Amino acid sequence: MQEFEEIAIIGMGLIGGSLALALKNSGYTGKIIAYDISKATLIQARGMGIIDSYCENPRETIKNADLIIMAVPVGYYGQIFQQIASYIPLDTIVTDVGSVKVYVEEIAKKYLPDEIQFVGGHPMAGSEKGGIGAASPSLYENAYYFLTPSKNTTKDTIIRLEKLVKEIRAYPVVIEATEHDKIVAQISHIPHLTAVMLANLLERNNGDSYLSFVGGGFRDSTRIASGNPYMWQDIFLFNKNEILRSIET
Repeated sequence: MQEFEEIAIIGMGLIGGSLALALKNSGYTGKIIAYDISKATLIQARGMGIIDSYCENPRETIKNADLIIMAVPVGYYGQIFQQIASYIPLDTIVTDVGSVKVYVEEIAKKYLPDEIQFVGGHPMAGSEKGGIGAASPSLYENAYYFLTPSKNTTKDTIIRLEKLVKEIRAYPVVIEATEHDKIVAQISHIPHLTAVMLANLLERNNGDSYLSFVGGGFRDSTRIASGNPYMWQDIFLFNKNEILRSIET
């Protein structure tokens, strides 16, 4: 018996699209419904068989879901939570895939009803490529997947989400939001910041004149710098305390 009959995914980029594909590949037979700001993306996802249906506003998307997954940049969470808060069924679980957890937990507490079970989530998986066209059913395979329960999270909710994570062949790790943000500041956020700085240093000082001399080391070190700049802007902003603390230590 599957844990969730209808899953609503808000955001159909690389992460949201790959999650839907991974669920389909796992044998999930329930309904996956999606919302994205781009109707063209939703049409493409539907045509690729990634989702079963879509809606053009978040409220309609989540009204019958028993699991809601936020897969948009974390800076948009507050806006979307305000739109859907009064439409979420009371037995629905809300989670996300964002790279920052303390901020997300605060936003969820601010906008979602107290009786709604919210659990932060963060799969340690990604790509320098983006968009629904880059979605892959194997993106999460063998990846650690953080789950950060809030104070009102029940044991049953955690068990259900852990099972879902295992079904997409990832490894669930239950951890506090504060500890999560400390970890990812050092193993993800600062490395990305360093890659961007290296790429910008070359571009600003020498333009394209040195690119022909670049070797494998520089390419490997800067590959991730091509990630979505708007998403990373939010990450740096909302985890700035842990990033700065790690740099200064």
